[in-house]
Amino acid sequence: MSQSATATATAEVRVRSLLLPIVDGQLLLPNAAVAEIVPYTDPEPLPRAPDWMLGLFQWRERRVPTLSFEAVCGGPVPPAGARARVAVINALSGWLDPPFYALVIRDLPHLVQVGRDGIRTLDDSGPAHAAVRSTVDVLGETAHIPSLDTLEGMLRNVIA
Repeated sequence: MSQSATATATAEVRVRSLLLPIVDGQLLLPNAAVAEIVPYTDPEPLPRAPDWMLGLFQWRERRVPTLSFEAVCGGPVPPAGARARVAVINALSGWLDPPFYALVIRDLPHLVQVGRDGIRTLDDSGPAHAAVRSTVDVLGETAHIPSLDTLEGMLRNVIA
């Protein structure tokens, strides 16, 4: 094997990811999971929806279900704030039409490249809520990795 092939084979895989600011910290998602970050506008409320379901957000001529991650985890729905944004998320499952949903975030996200050496699990006792897959230290910052399957399941129960 050539020296360059050996270097390529042993090179660490890095995942381009986003740190999305929320009220009590930040969420870590792979960049590929996020379709777009757009300015916040009030979503159209849905009657009889749980508090965490903020309504339908108008995005690219589509109505996208929008949620508050803080409220999903049992906290109050925070006020949007002047720097609020909407992170449009690519749905994993095929039941959403259009295949997107949105999370309200507090500010612009930060792009990070995460490798094995840059991330460490912090929650030894397990996540505090099913919507949190784990809490990690990523490049010296604490972040929650959300369970996108859980979020989509919660949305499915409300929308269906």
